[in-house]
Amino acid sequence: MEIDLAGWARGRGYRIAVGPAEVIGEVQATIRTRRDNGELDRRFAGAWLGWLDTPGDTATRGTAALSVLAVAVPSPACRVRFAHDDGAITAVIPPTYREDGGADERLMDELAATFPALRGELQPVRAGRKAIAVRLGLSVYGVNNITYTPGLGSFVRLTVLESAVELAPFRAAPAATGGQMDACESCGHCRDACPTGAIGSDRFLLRAERCITSVNERPGPWPPWIPGSAHNCLVGCMICQEICTCNDGLLNVRDTGVEFTREETRALLDGAWESSVAAEGIRARLAAIGLAGYSDVIGRNLGALVASGKRTP
Repeated sequence: MEIDLAGWARGRGYRIAVGPAEVIGEVQATIRTRRDNGELDRRFAGAWLGWLDTPGDTATRGTAALSVLAVAVPSPACRVRFAHDDGAITAVIPPTYREDGGADERLMDELAATFPALRGELQPVRAGRKAIAVRLGLSVYGVNNITYTPGLGSFVRLTVLESAVELAPFRAAPAATGGQMDACESCGHCRDACPTGAIGSDRFLLRAERCITSVNERPGPWPPWIPGSAHNCLVGCMICQEICTCNDGLLNVRDTGVEFTREETRALLDGAWESSVAAEGIRARLAAIGLAGYSDVIGRNLGALVASGKRTP
């Protein structure tokens, strides 16, 4: 049976690119070099890029993999509501956060249902996804270190899979210079809008250790370099993506239909919700919006949103 991956992706509104499995190791070696030569903050790399020194976390099949494919699936931002004594709080969840744990598996099931030859022959690659997608021509980097896929912008969920079945390589788009988005050369919108100075003018590489996202995904106190007015999402950040002209008309925001009760909201804001009578309801709602994995930061982040005055309509 012919494996027409391009047609499969086109029929679903996805984008896809395929290359040899060697790309995985090449990309990960490049990232390791950038860490070792000081381009990447070592503390940040230690916290977020532990796979660089753990070979078993890079490519799960190793030498058995013959091909690698990257798939971009449109992903909307979502709204979730919190009942509050001073009026409802509506918080935004950026694209890619919801249901992250099962996205790879669902995509593999989709592929296997159409192409039985791929059943049991695919494994997720969880390290260096963005760089692999760029190397394969699926996406290009913006100066904000977010990848953009032609026709979909940055509002996509990237899945990278290695395959034990050899697949015909193809690029989704012509190669960009250095994998960088040309539009960034004459635009400084995101640099001007970033409230923490994470997007510098001295290099085409985000200072990720200064990004709000790198802080609000992990528990701990807010560092002094994040101004209170910068908080804008329940987790992650949308400032540089919303202002980007390459995303014009591409952001889709959906309502989750989930609302935390006043009691649950109070418990979250009080900071000790896991031992409260509202704990069961909070866990259920976090699971419903795909944020169970962020249960240790949601209360802190919600408090920061309330303090910032950000109440998205």
